[in-house]
Amino acid sequence: MLNDIDTVRLRLMLSAVAATERIGRQILWLNPPPEEMFSKAGTFGLPPTVRMGMRREIYDEFVTAARNGLFTGEPVHFQDPELEDCPALYALPGCRLRRDGTVYEAAWEGEFPIHQGVFIDIIPLDSVPDGAAARGMFLRRYLKRQEALQQAVRRELMQGTGIYGAQNRTEIEMLWERRRSLLNRQKKSRSLTILPAHPEFYPEGIIPGEVIDNPDFCVFERVSLAVPRQRFGQFIWQEWYANNVREQDLPILHHDIPDDILFADREYIEKSPHWR
Repeated sequence: MLNDIDTVRLRLMLSAVAATERIGRQILWLNPPPEEMFSKAGTFGLPPTVRMGMRREIYDEFVTAARNGLFTGEPVHFQDPELEDCPALYALPGCRLRRDGTVYEAAWEGEFPIHQGVFIDIIPLDSVPDGAAARGMFLRRYLKRQEALQQAVRRELMQGTGIYGAQNRTEIEMLWERRRSLLNRQKKSRSLTILPAHPEFYPEGIIPGEVIDNPDFCVFERVSLAVPRQRFGQFIWQEWYANNVREQDLPILHHDIPDDILFADREYIEKSPHWR
């Protein structure tokens, strides 16, 4: 059986699926267990970080709807960099869904005034140019912007004061806008490929668009979820994912509740300076 934390995260995944269906779209679970685990409900836990995603144009629709009350009435907090005054979130290219009534205080974010809670990540999948030369130039610029953004955020985190310097904040916002502008200039019609826009992805290869646009479905804990097409020609999604993410992000056996996750009671919520 899933532990309590994984159960909460699975419920967040189902909330994300239902929300995208309400706007006539589909969201994918990007890091499910390998194929041979799909049907073994109740046997395997979730990876340490759950990532779901969709193409950029769908993601933009989702974010707009979420800001306009898509999750109203649900115990879900929608969180993205532009809604919370926290430079650390500017390093994240996507958004998060957090479960109200829980507190997640990871070491890197515990001192920041952001809404806490067990979460899943939702990331946009961005187009890249066709053609080796154009693609190489775009990726170099993209990764340069991403690295500069991470370095700016790292400097902010190292201050350890929880008070954001105006100069650092301006730099972070400028770098974020340059990165976003670079992506916005991409012509969607040019490309049949996509790039996962996450700081930990430094792709050795580019994902075929058909992997995302024509997904498979897996059964996990008796729930059917859309996942990237596992095989497309010589391309195998799980092999690509395993080669392009950190080891700790891969699906693993996970039955122990992490020490830095707490279910919050009323007293804890009232004492927490970061709870809203």
